[in-house]
Amino acid sequence: MAPKKGKQKATTSSAVPDTYKVLWSDSLDSNRTDRLINWLDEHPSERHMLFSDLTQDARAEGCCKDVGKTPKKTYHAMIAQHVFTNDKNPKYVHLYHADPDRFAKSVGD
Repeated sequence: MAPKKGKQKATTSSAVPDTYKVLWSDSLDSNRTDRLINWLDEHPSERHMLFSDLTQDARAEGCCKDVGKTPKKTYHAMIAQHVFTNDKNPKYVHLYHADPDRFAKSVGD
């Protein structure tokens, strides 16, 4: 019987699973939240852009909204890189490097 043609999934052990759950505190590294908070503390202008009010909310409060040229997803990517490239759990380091966009989206969610 001839092998089937078409797209086949990789079956190596280095393949990234379709789903996985990031625990913000586990036995190998309980400092992920601390690294997130540290990044926000060290980057006050980025933090301000991430947590700035919606335009309509700012207007209603008599304030003005700061608008940046950088999309929030860029900041999410920076945070994900800071948190997960320094992880003590090699599983998360590997998964981050295999799919950094997925981790950036998770930070944004």
